[in-house]
Amino acid sequence: MSEISLEAHDILNYLKTWAIGKGAAIKKKTLLLKFTKMNERYLRLCIAELREAGFPVCSSSRAGEAGYYMAGTVKELLPFYQSTKSRIQKMSHNMKMMETTLYKMAKDSGEQLELSI
Repeated sequence: MSEISLEAHDILNYLKTWAIGKGAAIKKKTLLLKFTKMNERYLRLCIAELREAGFPVCSSSRAGEAGYYMAGTVKELLPFYQSTKSRIQKMSHNMKMMETTLYKMAKDSGEQLELSI
């Protein structure tokens, strides 16, 4: 696992202490009250940083279980993984459709188009 910022480390320690497992998910509002110097955007960046470093930080928006938590088991991590993978696949499809549309629009208008990868 790679190095993480001090703020992300603080969030990690808090989640490891108070939010192991889906049933112990901590709402975003609660985390923002705990980490008062952090705004919502920075909290999301810290969560992303933890995930990028390999920590099993999950989130749910379902009523009754909304919030962030550390997956305690494969069974808890797998649905979050599958949901994330599904969103990526949908975004990839949308990007391909937009690319097709861009090329068609450029051809129809005579405009030059170069897309970088």
